[in-house]
Amino acid sequence: MRINRSVGLQPVGLAATDIMMGLQTGMIDAMATTPLAALAFQWFRLTGYQLDPGVAPLIGGTVLTKRAWDRLSPEQQRALLATGPATYERLLTEVARSEGEAVEVMKERGLTVTTVELTDPSWLALVNGIADGYRREMIPRDIYDLALKARDEFRAARTGASDGAR
Repeated sequence: MRINRSVGLQPVGLAATDIMMGLQTGMIDAMATTPLAALAFQWFRLTGYQLDPGVAPLIGGTVLTKRAWDRLSPEQQRALLATGPATYERLLTEVARSEGEAVEVMKERGLTVTTVELTDPSWLALVNGIADGYRREMIPRDIYDLALKARDEFRAARTGASDGAR
């Protein structure tokens, strides 16, 4: 929460089960969530607006301890490594499709989508300020910088461009 405060936001920590009450009482008036969650929990009915592009990516991965990895047979290890890229691509496509459908359903029910230009200086200041906070306070700098480098290389290979956000 300290990172969000450092860029001028006023975060309130709530469990997912308390967000509806927080919106109803005015305790919160904005949140970062996915379109699927906003639709499933009906939070969009009380907020009414959504940013495009979204700001709440779900980050995930399959993580194994070395001990668990070593217990897998070489064939199992190869299978996991071989299926990773295809699984990533499939999930990327399916999640994007599902989230797009969720946004359309919410728009039919009154949601207003506001577009933010990724190159807008005030937008970049906000998102880069948050990213810098993570780099400074939560993630070792060398690891963070390696992740950024890998991300930028991946994006360049896929699209030939970078959006300037960290």
